[in-house]
Amino acid sequence: MKNTRFICGPGWQYIYQQSYTRHGADQWPGYENECGRCGHHAQNLPPNAIAKIEIIKTPSAKYDASSSGGIVNVILKKGVKIGITGSINTGLQQGTYGNQFIGFNLNNNNGKKTSYINLNYNKRNNYEKIVTDRIFAPDSMLSQHAYTTYPASTYFAGYGINFSKREKWNVDFSGHLNLNKSDNNTDNQSVIRKISTSQTLSNNLNHVNNKGSSFLIGNGIETKLKIDSLGSEWSTNVFYFYAHNTSDQSFVTTFLSPSQPVTGGDGNADNKRNYFSAKTDLKLKLKNKFTFETGGRTTLHTYKNVANYFRESDGVRAKDPSRTNSFNYTENINALYLQGSQTLGKDFVIKTGVRLENTNMKGRQIIPDDTTF
Repeated sequence: MKNTRFICGPGWQYIYQQSYTRHGADQWPGYENECGRCGHHAQNLPPNAIAKIEIIKTPSAKYDASSSGGIVNVILKKGVKIGITGSINTGLQQGTYGNQFIGFNLNNNNGKKTSYINLNYNKRNNYEKIVTDRIFAPDSMLSQHAYTTYPASTYFAGYGINFSKREKWNVDFSGHLNLNKSDNNTDNQSVIRKISTSQTLSNNLNHVNNKGSSFLIGNGIETKLKIDSLGSEWSTNVFYFYAHNTSDQSFVTTFLSPSQPVTGGDGNADNKRNYFSAKTDLKLKLKNKFTFETGGRTTLHTYKNVANYFRESDGVRAKDPSRTNSFNYTENINALYLQGSQTLGKDFVIKTGVRLENTNMKGRQIIPDDTTF
């Protein structure tokens, strides 16, 4: 299991059932439960902690429409006491520029309570060099030499705790923090020469700097109540995600030949994203092998983007209307479902259900023109 990778394909979801560790609240907007993060947890599971893996080709109405392809259900053994485990990894790669990384993770499992913390830092730098010569006229050649560096740093922290209370209640809290910083620089020199005489017709140098920063935080809590020994249960999940991205750009063009005034510009972009999700599910195992399921979910997603750019020529600075914009977006999705299933014999199941979803969207571009929808 250590080398197994779980990949979220189109229309598929990955779920962990009750086990020594649950991270059902650790999710990203647009994905159910652990889509996109289950691979990380699976690769850190001891092989003897997994009871079985189920492929559910016809998911119930409990799950979102995005799960139409199917569900992979990883069921872990109960009561496994793994104890305290942890690891530290570090390394570096050296070329023209170097990459360095260090990571630490600590897990504690005493059977009834589990907790974990993951810390990672990565510093990297690489470059791209492009040299081209193009003949675009019978006696003219365009030579371009571009060199770009991509230094960046990434900080990550993940944490969580899971515990049971009075045998019937299970509580899981988990979250993550992520900070990325980058500072890219590009120099691009373009020269046009006559092939026959090597005379320089044009020579200019472009410099572009892009600085970026992104901060993400996500926290969630999930509770589960075991109603009876038949498998009836009530679960609730609340999750919040926030992301803030900023970027600053400056660019300048210097005309070396023929001599012309220097042109350039600068700008910045700022966007913020908030995502809130809450859901509750009730499953009742009734007499005669009949199962009743019901629940609901609500999500609220807000997004705001503001970009301001300016152009400068011969010392005169003015706003660039082609790149300046402001946009706001709000989305709210509400869903309710009911489902009943009857088991006949050993393996034959009759299932019927209904799911209602309501989606409300509002988008408004304020600058350059109002395009509210």
